[in-house]
Amino acid sequence: MMEAIRSPRAEVKVRLEIIDSRSSRPLRAVLAAQAAGQQPAAADLQALAALEAEAAELRARLVP
Repeated sequence: MMEAIRSPRAEVKVRLEIIDSRSSRPLRAVLAAQAAGQQPAAADLQALAALEAEAAELRARLVP
């Protein structure tokens, strides 16, 4: 079976959707910690920062 060929823009959009999905767990953990009056785990903050950096780079590719 042949795989559908996606445009480079479509590939970027798919990757951004994956990043959004992967961001939900660490974001939820950060918000839960803040709501409990605790410091968020450094690993969660680092994960969000890395995902956001990758997303920013990908979004820049979408700008004409």
